[in-house]
Amino acid sequence: NQSLLYEGEFNAPPTDVAVEIRSEDGTVVHRGTKRVEPGSALRLNIGEHLLDAARKSGGNGFLAGSVAVGRKMIRQGVKGTTRPQIELTGINGHCSVHAQGIKSSRTQWTDIVWRPADERIFLCLINREPTQINVPVELVARDSLKSPLAAEIVQIPGWGSRIHELTIPVSRVAEIGDGLVTVFWTPPGLHASFLLCGSPNLSRLSIDHV
Repeated sequence: NQSLLYEGEFNAPPTDVAVEIRSEDGTVVHRGTKRVEPGSALRLNIGEHLLDAARKSGGNGFLAGSVAVGRKMIRQGVKGTTRPQIELTGINGHCSVHAQGIKSSRTQWTDIVWRPADERIFLCLINREPTQINVPVELVARDSLKSPLAAEIVQIPGWGSRIHELTIPVSRVAEIGDGLVTVFWTPPGLHASFLLCGSPNLSRLSIDHV
């Protein structure tokens, strides 16, 4: 809750921050509220709560989850910057992205450079509906935009999330041409989406909202 260049009567007001963390199946694993005073910050290790939930359910591997953050200023003031930041910590590097509001149903797309020997790419999807949604995901060669190189349906339970790795069959890789691939996905409800890329062993990560 930083005031930045604002000060005196124009400083950032104290803010009550409510946090709700859900596992990939949509189960609430943590809820909490804390007041964040001007010039201070709230740091929360989301991974700890997801790991606890996974241990109880016997899960393992690449864990998905989501966090919803609500903010309520207790008096009038200048907001400064209160945007939540999500930090990913890797063995050989860190990255972060600011939280996003939810989006309505529509087809989305982004271009990626296909180089699987150097990096792995994941589409991270959060379902903000109380019921399951099925999200079509297609990868198409950018210089042709013809039939998809790969097509899958990602099923996400109500309030759940998924980390979906983008893959192309070896038999279709020659069709990519200049290496540019367009990814299309169409969530049929309220959602948030991010693109995550990492080194082959995931020791370095980078993320952005899409």
